[in-house]
Amino acid sequence: MKLSAKLLMYILTPTVVIYLLSMSYITINLNNKAIDDAKRLVNSEAYRYANLVKADLDNYVAITRTLSDVFLGYKYIDRHVREPIYLQMQKNILEENPQLISVGTSWEYSAIDTAYTKSYGRILDGWFRGAKGKINYIKRESNMQGDAIGSLYYGLKSSKKETVMDPYFDSYTGEAKDSVLIAGVGIPILENDKFLGLAGVDITLTAFNEMISKIKPFESSYAFLIANNGYFVAFPDKKFLNRPIYDYESDIVRQHNVLVRISKGEQFSLLMEKDEEVFYVSFAPVNIRGIDAPWSLGIVVPLKTILQESNRNLLISLTVGIFGLFFIAFVIWYVSRKITRPLAYSSRVLNRLAKGDIDETRKIRVKTNDEIDAISRSVNTLIDKLKAMAIFASRIGEGDLNAQYERAGKNDVLGNALIDMRRSLQQAVDEDNKRSIEDLKRNWYTEGFATLGQALREDQSNLSQFYYKIVSTVVKHIKANQGGLFIINDVAKDDVYVELVAYFAFNKQKYKSKRLELGEGLVGESIQRNEVLHLTELPENYMEIASGLGKSKPRSLLIVPLRHRDKVYGVIELASFKVMESHQIEFIEKMAESIASTVTHIRSNMRTKLALDEAKQKSDALSKQEAQLQEIIEKMKATQAAGIQREAELSGVLDALNSISLVAEYSMDGKIIDMNNALVKLLGVTREEVLGRYQGSFENRDSRHTEKFKTFWRELKNGKTQRGVAYLRIRGREIWLSEAYTPIYDNEGKPYKVLNITTDITAQRLLDKKQK
Repeated sequence: MKLSAKLLMYILTPTVVIYLLSMSYITINLNNKAIDDAKRLVNSEAYRYANLVKADLDNYVAITRTLSDVFLGYKYIDRHVREPIYLQMQKNILEENPQLISVGTSWEYSAIDTAYTKSYGRILDGWFRGAKGKINYIKRESNMQGDAIGSLYYGLKSSKKETVMDPYFDSYTGEAKDSVLIAGVGIPILENDKFLGLAGVDITLTAFNEMISKIKPFESSYAFLIANNGYFVAFPDKKFLNRPIYDYESDIVRQHNVLVRISKGEQFSLLMEKDEEVFYVSFAPVNIRGIDAPWSLGIVVPLKTILQESNRNLLISLTVGIFGLFFIAFVIWYVSRKITRPLAYSSRVLNRLAKGDIDETRKIRVKTNDEIDAISRSVNTLIDKLKAMAIFASRIGEGDLNAQYERAGKNDVLGNALIDMRRSLQQAVDEDNKRSIEDLKRNWYTEGFATLGQALREDQSNLSQFYYKIVSTVVKHIKANQGGLFIINDVAKDDVYVELVAYFAFNKQKYKSKRLELGEGLVGESIQRNEVLHLTELPENYMEIASGLGKSKPRSLLIVPLRHRDKVYGVIELASFKVMESHQIEFIEKMAESIASTVTHIRSNMRTKLALDEAKQKSDALSKQEAQLQEIIEKMKATQAAGIQREAELSGVLDALNSISLVAEYSMDGKIIDMNNALVKLLGVTREEVLGRYQGSFENRDSRHTEKFKTFWRELKNGKTQRGVAYLRIRGREIWLSEAYTPIYDNEGKPYKVLNITTDITAQRLLDKKQK
């Protein structure tokens, strides 16, 4: 066999084998790593968005549950008082929650009407969002002939369980174009396990479809949301909305028992083949708090997308490697033609070299100062380079990607290939480290929101402890040194200020009373501007952190507004010896939204409680007034008997006067309270036109403010009879009246009304006027 062939066989072949084995090993590991990382990312995204859906559904269940709990106090409030309060509460909830289509309460008649003894019959009242978002009132009676066996209401009445109903299409406007996918929440109103009624809301599920359309952890991936009954709540292709998952992929659903696993609230994944393409599908449960009917959120990713980057790197590496191998083969072939075979010593050395023996002690020791000498020097140089390459490759194989290799020159193809291979491996490791860091950040996010979510769901009866738990949870999670929670106190509308409700430092709770005016300090500035403030240079004497080494200023101060629906409810202030990183600030901003939402919920509950307390106070006041009125009535009854005889006598006199004279009665402030028919007929007016008018108002529209009027009635109140002639012009007629006003006294001798006896002297006056 020729020397050139031997060189190619003994040098190139092992290089190719080692290269292929190394590349195969690296490729398999990279592919597996890429698939595992992608699956973890998809699972994490599915779990994260499932928690977002859960948070929304938990909120609506909590709203409905709060209604049910509040309405249990119905028996302590009179029906005519509580009904408008309950209706206004439901309307407020519908106005403040645009995702709700309706809010209503269904009461059993037997619960609100003790005279009704039947076990069926109910009344529904509440509000629904109609055309153009207008909120309309609804009230109707149902089941008056008996409960409809098998109906949803009957099922809730029988089971007494809280329920999130299976989604359905409906239109509250009555028009098909306004039909939307809806899910209802029903919370029974129970008293000692007795079913009194039902509090419920209807939720539009359109927002969930908008949410899942934005979930794309990879190119060509998509997400969907499934209700507990296996029907799609959200899907990119809207034709599948409210259709069973069987319609989309029946074989996979049966093969992997998908519906049973969804109903159990399991988190699982599977591979699905559709249209000759393999997809990875991850399911995350949406466990609604207090409801034994979990939903599920799924994310679908094509496997070819996951492997796309790995395959691209593999192709580049193979291309570079093959080029290097061809170049080495060419060099070996060229050099082999320049070596003479008769040289025995050189032949033995080259034979050893061809077998991979590159020991420096076996270099060619030929000093001929000719071509052989040049060859020997070249072979020796080759041995040195191969040794360096072997050491370089060995160190890389041991994982030392910082190993250095000095190229023979700019055309050192093999050296360049090895350096490129090291660079590719370094890039792969850097990418892996980057993904690991991202995984750690995602896990940190998930853990933080889970811990905060747990804190937000704790007992809110003691607000000081509740707020302290929130602040301590946030400070501990981001490893800050201290923190404070400031809430806007607007209980008194004329005295709105910012209040420090919780403070945390070094695992010890410090109760401090601190009040800030709006716009005061950095806290007030953040609230007023509705902006996040992150300072690494704090104002002098603004804050100090005490530790075992003394006191010093923090290096980082972060103030984040608590925003909910573009309204600021306060801020959270955090101080740390370390400068906070961008992902920590982003986490705190998102966390602040959850805290603001909870504060809004707490304020809503407090307003509800205040409204109920106020209603109870009004009810107590009415009861007290009724008692006082009853006492007055009893006193009046005692005096009534004594006045009956006197009134009878006076009545006889008045009857006689009414029959022969023009008579009117006035209250003590000068108002006409009665007038006999003769006087009404004379004046040519109706009784309704004159009753309530003041004496003298026929002459002057506002006579009561004149000095004459005041003097006239002052004398009557003092018991003096008043006489005079009155001239009236009514509807074109002239009338002269001779009047006498006499006070009428009660049984205590006090004047309580005035009797006016009038004589019509119009004819006499007209005659006198004519004679003149």
